[in-house]
Amino acid sequence: MPFQNLLNRVVGMCVCLFLVFFAPLSYVFSQTHILTGTNSLNNTFQDALALFEEQHYEAALKTFSSYLSSINYSISTQNESHKVLESNYYILLCELYLKKPYAEQNSIEFISQHEQTLYADNLKIALANSFYEEANYRRAVHYFAPLEKSRPTGKEELEINFRLAYSYFKIGREREALQTFSTLQTKNNEYYAQASYYVGFINYELGSFEQAIKNLNQAKTDKKYTESTNKLIAKSYYSLEKCIKLSDFLSSIAHEKHDVELFYYVAHCAYLNKEYGLAYEWFGRYKRNSKQLSDSIAYQYLNTLYETGNYDEFLDYESSSLAGSTFYSPVLLMKASIYEKQNNYKKAATTYDELAAFNPSEAEKAYYSKLKNLYLSEEYDFLIVESKKFEDKFSQSSYLPEVIMFTANALATKQDAKTAMAYLKARDSKNQNQDQIQKMYIHLALQSIKELFNQSSYNEMNQVISQFKSDVQLNDSLQNFINFYTAEAFLYTEKVTEAENLYKKIPVSSRFYADAKYGMGVINFNKASYSSVAKQQSLVLLEEYLSTSTGIVKEKAVDALTRVAAIYAKNGYYKEAEVNFMKALNLGDSETEYINFSLGQIYFVNNDNSKAMSQFDKVMQMPNSLYAQYSQVMKAKIYESQNNRKQVIALLNDFIKRYPQSEKLPEALYHRGNAWNGLGKNKNAINDYTALIINYPNTDDAKRALNSLEDYSDFDIEVENIQELRNIYARHNSNYNPNSISNSTTSNSISNSTTTDEIQKEFDKALKLYKSNNFSDAIANFRNIIKKNEIAGTTYYDPIYYYLGKSYQYNGDNNQAISNLQRVGGQMQTGAFADMGDIEFDRENYNSAIAHYKGLAKTAPTDAMRVMAWEKLTQTYCMQQDYETANDYLAIIRNKKTYSNSDFVRLYENKILAGQQQTDAAIEGLSKLGNDKQANPKYASEALLELATLMHTIGDNQSAKSILKDLKNQFAEQKETQQKANKLALLLN
Repeated sequence: MPFQNLLNRVVGMCVCLFLVFFAPLSYVFSQTHILTGTNSLNNTFQDALALFEEQHYEAALKTFSSYLSSINYSISTQNESHKVLESNYYILLCELYLKKPYAEQNSIEFISQHEQTLYADNLKIALANSFYEEANYRRAVHYFAPLEKSRPTGKEELEINFRLAYSYFKIGREREALQTFSTLQTKNNEYYAQASYYVGFINYELGSFEQAIKNLNQAKTDKKYTESTNKLIAKSYYSLEKCIKLSDFLSSIAHEKHDVELFYYVAHCAYLNKEYGLAYEWFGRYKRNSKQLSDSIAYQYLNTLYETGNYDEFLDYESSSLAGSTFYSPVLLMKASIYEKQNNYKKAATTYDELAAFNPSEAEKAYYSKLKNLYLSEEYDFLIVESKKFEDKFSQSSYLPEVIMFTANALATKQDAKTAMAYLKARDSKNQNQDQIQKMYIHLALQSIKELFNQSSYNEMNQVISQFKSDVQLNDSLQNFINFYTAEAFLYTEKVTEAENLYKKIPVSSRFYADAKYGMGVINFNKASYSSVAKQQSLVLLEEYLSTSTGIVKEKAVDALTRVAAIYAKNGYYKEAEVNFMKALNLGDSETEYINFSLGQIYFVNNDNSKAMSQFDKVMQMPNSLYAQYSQVMKAKIYESQNNRKQVIALLNDFIKRYPQSEKLPEALYHRGNAWNGLGKNKNAINDYTALIINYPNTDDAKRALNSLEDYSDFDIEVENIQELRNIYARHNSNYNPNSISNSTTSNSISNSTTTDEIQKEFDKALKLYKSNNFSDAIANFRNIIKKNEIAGTTYYDPIYYYLGKSYQYNGDNNQAISNLQRVGGQMQTGAFADMGDIEFDRENYNSAIAHYKGLAKTAPTDAMRVMAWEKLTQTYCMQQDYETANDYLAIIRNKKTYSNSDFVRLYENKILAGQQQTDAAIEGLSKLGNDKQANPKYASEALLELATLMHTIGDNQSAKSILKDLKNQFAEQKETQQKANKLALLLN
C-alpha cells in the first residue's frame, strides 16, 4: 500500500513538528501532572503511534480510542489538545485502511471541521488513494480532482497526478485523462513511459492514429510496454491503411517480442487494399506461426493465393476444413476456376459438382459449369448422361441452350451425327431460344455432311442431306453447300454426269465456285485420254480455277497446276508443262515426287540428260515413293543411252533388290539383259530375258526380250529352252497382274505353290477389307493368315503385321495396334514407327511418342521422312514444354535448305517464343504467319489459334475473340483447328 506508507511518512513529519515546537510545554506539563498519570497517557499515545507505523491498524485504532477515552478534556493542555486532534486523524486513517463502512463519512466530517489543517489535506489524499486502490475510480476522481491546487510537490505530486489521470481514463473521461497524462510527458520523469502509453492508447481509441503512433513509440522506453505498444502501433497503421509502413514496422521489430496476430494485421490491410503480393508475404508468415487459421482468415489467405496465381499452394491447402462455413462456396468457385486455368477440366467438373451439393442456391450455375468442363475435357459419354439430368431438373434455365449445344457437339464428335441432329430437332420446339438451337442445328448438319464426305460415307451423307432438307428451309447459300458436296460425292463415286450437272449450278457468287471449276476440270481431265475436246475443256477449266481470286485451296492449286502441266506435256508443249510444274513445285510440298519425276521425263525427252538426272536423283531420295522406282529405271535408261552399261547393271541390281514387287521389274530385267548383252555376258543376258518371259509374259518387254533371244541364233549362240519360252509367251495375254506377289522372281519372293497362292488370296481379301474401312473383319482375316501359315521369313510377314496393327489402330484398340506394329521391320518399319508415335502422342504418352519418332528419324530413308520425324519431335517436346530441346530439333530442320523457311518452322519458332515468355516477338510472328495468304492453311490457322490463346493468357480476351472470329471466317475448312478454337471460345465467354 504505497500511499499508506506515504501518509505514514507525512505523520512522522507531524510528530517531528510537535517535538520541536511543543517540547518545552510538555516539560512544564510533565512537571505539573506527574502525580495524575500523565506519563501513562503519553505512553498510550506513543504505543498507538508505534502500532500505526507497524501497520497494525486494528490495534492502533483501539489504542488511539483508549487514549481519547482517558483524556480529561476539562483540564487538558494545548499539547494534549493537539494529541487529541492527531489521534482522531489516525483513527480515521485506520478506518480507511481497514475499509470500515463509515470511514468515508467520518473523514468528510473531520475535513469539514479542520479544513485548514495539514491533517485535512492528508486525509483528502488518503481518501482518494483508498478509493483508487479499491478500483472505485469515480470516487477517486472526486477526491483527487480538488487536490490539483493544493497537492504536495515532487514525487508525491507526480504519483497523485498519474492516479488522477488513470482514474479519469478508467471512468471514460478520456479528454480529462488525456490532458492530465500529457502533463506527465516530460523526460526524466518516472511516469514518462506510462503516461505516453496511455496518451497513445487514448488517441488510438479517439481515432487520432498518427498521434497514437507518436506517443506509443515514446512509451517503448519502458520494455514492459513493448508488446502491448507494438500491437497498438500495428493496429494504428492498420486503421490508417498504411500497409507498406505497417510491413516496414513489423520488419523493424522482428527481434522484439510481439503477438503473431500482428502478421495478420498487415496481411489483412494489404488484402483489403488489393495489394495481393504484400498480403501473400504476410499471410504466409502468419500461417507458419499459427496452429490453425480461422475460417475468415483461411478464406482471405486462399483468395490471396488465387489472386497472386499461386495455384499449386492453393490446391495444397486443406480447404475442406472450411466445409459448412459461409466461405466454402467462393473457395470452391476459385478452386474450379484454377482447374479450368490449368486445363484440368475433369477436376473442375468434380469441384462444381461438390459446389452444387454444398450450396443448393448455386446448384444451377454450378451444374452448368460442370457440364461445360465435361465438354472441354472431352468426357462426352458422361456429359450426355449428365445433361439429361440438367434438362429434367432445370427445365427453365437460361443455361439450357448452351447445355443442349454442348450435348449436341458431344454426340457429333462421337461421330453420331444423326443422333445429334435428332437430339437438336427434338429440343428446337421445346426450348425458349429456338433461333439459337436452329442455328446450331444448321451448323451441325453442315459439319456432319463435311465429316461424312471426308470419311467417304456417301450414302450416310445423302441421308443427312435428305433429313436436313426436310427440317430446314434452304437459302441459296445452304443450297450451294449441298449441291457442292453432293457433286463431290458423285465425282468420287464416278457418277460423272450427275456431278457435272450440280457443279454447273453453283453461281459465281458462291464460295464453292472455284472448287466447282476445279471439279469440272478434273472430270474433263479424266476424259482427256479419249477425248481431245475434254482435254481442251479441262485445260480451260483448271486454268480458270487457278485464276480465281478467292476460294483457292493450296493443295487443289498444286493438283490443278500438275494436271495442266500434264496436259501440256501430253500434247508436246514441254516449255508450258515445265512452267506449270515449277509453279506447282514452288507452291507446296504435295505431289513433289510426281512433279520432279515429270520434270525429269521432260528433260529426258528433250535430251537434257544432266537436268533429267538431277530431277531423278531428287525423287530417289525418297525411296518409298512409287516415283523413286520409276526414276531409278529412267536413270538406267539414260546410262544405257550413254553406253554406260556397268552403271546400268549396278543401278538395276540395286533396283531389283530394293523393289522386288515393283511394276517396273519387267522393264528393269529387259534393260539389264541388254546391258549384259552389250558387255558380252550372254549367259546373264539370257537369264534376265528368260526370267522376264516366264514371269511377265504378257508385257511389251517380254516380247522384246523374246526377239532378242531369237537374234542369238544369228551369232551361233544356243538358247536351250527357246521353244518353251515361245510357248509361254503364246499362252499368255493381258490378264496378268504385275503387282501380284506370287509372280515375283526375286530372292525375297515366295515360291509358286498352292500355299503361297492361298496366302496371297487371303492377304488380298484382308487388304480389301482394310481399304474399305471394315477393320474388324480385316483384323479377323489377317489373324487367320497368321494362325494358319508360317509367315516368318517371308515377304508377307511385314505387310501382314503392319496392316493388322493399322486395323487395330483404326478400330480403337491402340494397345494391340502397337503390339503388332512393333513386329514390323524392313521398308515398312518407318511407317510403323510413325504410326506408333502418333498413337502415343494422341494418348499424351509423350516420352513413348518421342522414342518412336526418334526411331523413325533413325530409320527414315529420305530427307522428307526424316524431316517429318523431326517435326513430330519438335511438336512433342513443345507439348512437354521442353522448349530448349524443341528448338534444337527445329534448328536441325532449318539446316535443311528445302525446309528452312517452311510454314511448320515459322509456326513452331513462334510457339517456342511464346513458351519462353518472349510474348511480343511471339505475337508479331504468329500474326504474320496467320495472315500470310500464301502460307499453308493448316499452319496459318494454327498460328491464329496459338495467337488467340496467347492473348487470352495475357488477359486480352477482347483481342482473343477478334482473332478467333478471323480464324473462323478464313479457315472454315480446317476442322481440327476449328474444334480447338471452339473450346477456347467457351473459355472467353
